[in-house]
Parts: sequence; structure tokens; C-alpha cells
Amino acid sequence: MKHIAILLLVASTFTLKAQQDPLYTQYMFNLSSVNAAAIGRADYMSFMTVNRFQWVGFEGAPNTYSLTADVPLPKYNSGVGLSYFYDKVGPERSNNLYFDYAYHIKVAYGIKLGMGLKAGFKVFSADFSKIGQEGVEDEQFSKDVYGDLMPNFGLGLFAYRDDFYFGVSSPKMVNHKYEGTDDVSGGEERHFFIIGGYVYKINREITFKPSIHSKMVKGSPPSVDITANFLFREMIWGGLSYRTGDALAIITQVQIDNRFRLGYAYDITLSKMRKASSGSHEIMLTYDLIKTEDRPKISRFF
Repeated sequence: MKHIAILLLVASTFTLKAQQDPLYTQYMFNLSSVNAAAIGRADYMSFMTVNRFQWVGFEGAPNTYSLTADVPLPKYNSGVGLSYFYDKVGPERSNNLYFDYAYHIKVAYGIKLGMGLKAGFKVFSADFSKIGQEGVEDEQFSKDVYGDLMPNFGLGLFAYRDDFYFGVSSPKMVNHKYEGTDDVSGGEERHFFIIGGYVYKINREITFKPSIHSKMVKGSPPSVDITANFLFREMIWGGLSYRTGDALAIITQVQIDNRFRLGYAYDITLSKMRKASSGSHEIMLTYDLIKTEDRPKISRFF
């Protein structure tokens, strides 16, 4: 039965194209993962790692491990970034390496506009023979895939000010078919993202930040995350997030010291997956390369 469950999970991934790009509950602190134009918006370098364990308890559920770097180039009104992530879903594995570049211009009323380009590649492998195919006659599960190289590029726009941001993007513009699946549904479809957030200072101690993250892809209904976060004394974040038809999440993040921030999110599964899963866990660690004396001058809300 476990093999059948994995097979169904993989089949849904091929058909719905819903889990091709990594899913992050703490997206509001990781905007460049879907929009290259968000790179370089701060005045300091930043490094981040995110480990996500989805649908814990369900064999073959997605696990994602990522590492990103954000390097501003203020002299050139630009920023560059590098991102690597390893994604594993059932018998599927992918290594992804992408480079980001963004150019920022001043628009009006203190608003800046970032224009971003993302370029890189994905190396995809799948051990379909390990999931047991007895009685299954489906071409897309008929053979293993090893080291299928899929180059890609993406575009994004990101408008922002100290108190808000809004972006539209497609981080992967090229559609790909997995090796040996030209006549079936297996492959990688183009995704579109809309992100937005607003920062409102309730008082000197508490800041409120609502945000939204919407993903659209052919063959799957739109997925929307709606989040309400509160920042207490510019040290501790706490909030709730709802993902349509999927999960309710609890989010927290702590400013450990002048440079390190640690975040954690727990997704409570609301879909039918809750019968086989105890939820999802996501751990984020951020290192900001900031001089100690500059920290009081900086309020990084997104």
C-alpha cells in the first residue's frame, strides 16, 4: 500500500504540476525564491537556508533543502543572487542552481522598481522502478530517468517601499518534458506568481504585516497564501497563514543577535492528506552581513 501511495503522489505531481517549484510557508522572508527582482533591495549581503519537511509521516512526501545568497551592488543600482535547492518527492530527485540579477530604479513617492532576471538549470532524476509498477500500465512510469538537464530562465517585476511591496513573476519561462515522456503529461510547466505585503506600525512595540502569495500553473487551480504577521519589539515575529484548500500554518521568527535570525513554521494539513500526515515543518536560518553599529538603523520587514 505504501508503494501505491507513493505512485499516487507522483502521479498527482505529474498531472497537476502543483509541486514542481519549492513550496515555502515563510515566503514573506524569502521573496527572491519566486521573484528575481527582489534581489539587492537591501543595503547589505544576506544568506539564507531553508529546510522544509512536508506531510511528515507520509512516505515519499516532499522534502526541500535550499541555500540562497543576496548581494546588493548599490554603486550600480543592482543586486545579484545565487540559489541552490535540492528537492525530493517520492522517487523523484532534483538539483537546482539559479543565478539572479536585478536592476532597481526610483519611480515616485519613494517607490523603487526592481526588474529581475533568473537563469539556471535543473538536473532531474527519478527511480520509478523502485515504487513497484505491477499492474500499472503508464508510459510515464515505464523507465527511470537519470540526470535529465533542463535549463531555464525567468522574469520578474518588484515594486517596493519601506512599508509595502508588490511583485509579479514567472521564475521558469520554458516548459520542459521529462526525458522519455514527450507524449504524456510528465514535465515542467510555466508558473506565475503574485506577491504582496504591507507594513503597518500599530505602536512603538508592535508592527503588523499582512501579505499574500499566489501561484498559478496550467492544470491546477490557483494556490493562494494569506498571512498575518506581527513583529514585537523588532525581535520576535509571530503569525498565522492560510493556504487555500491545503493548510493552516503557525509562523514564528526570532532575531537571535545582530546578524542571525531563526524562523520556524508548522503547517496543519487541512486536505485529505491529513489522514496520512502529521503536518509540515519548515526551518529557516538567515545571516545578515551587517555591522553591529548599523543594526539600530535598519528595520528589515521583508
